[in-house]
Amino acid sequence: MKIYKEKRIKGEVLVDITCDRCGKSCRDGIDLNFEFATFSATWGYGSKRDTEQWECYLCEECAVKIRDFIESNGGKIAISYYI
Repeated sequence: MKIYKEKRIKGEVLVDITCDRCGKSCRDGIDLNFEFATFSATWGYGSKRDTEQWECYLCEECAVKIRDFIESNGGKIAISYYI
């Protein structure tokens, strides 16, 4: 015999991630996953921004625009692939 007891779990449930640049949802086209890039920075001891931590989420379109901006100004973005 199987006996079940109803359990209610309290807590937060992630319902969406929005791009911090354009405000668009980062949900994929079939509404199963989130497709986003994360930009983060942690400033070290003694820097002008000591103890600050930055984090923002970018949709794919905005992430590509920012990558293109960095590269067009002589910067480099390391790209690696994983399977």
